[in-house]
Amino acid sequence: MDTLSQITLQQRVDHAIVHNPHLSSCNIHFHADDAGKLVIVGQAQSFFAKQMAQEVLRNVEGVEAIENGLTVDW
Repeated sequence: MDTLSQITLQQRVDHAIVHNPHLSSCNIHFHADDAGKLVIVGQAQSFFAKQMAQEVLRNVEGVEAIENGLTVDW
């Protein structure tokens, strides 16, 4: 079994997106660099979902900064 240190930032972010019920309706794509900057793009169903995506991912270990490029698709 992997320890947390062996799990990549990419895997931790992907896990957070897939397993969070607030993000299930979102179409999120992301890129994480080695410095911990996370760029998220895609579509959210509401402004609440857009903000929740940022808040959920802000708490992922290794994320140092987030650029939230999600658009709200009504």
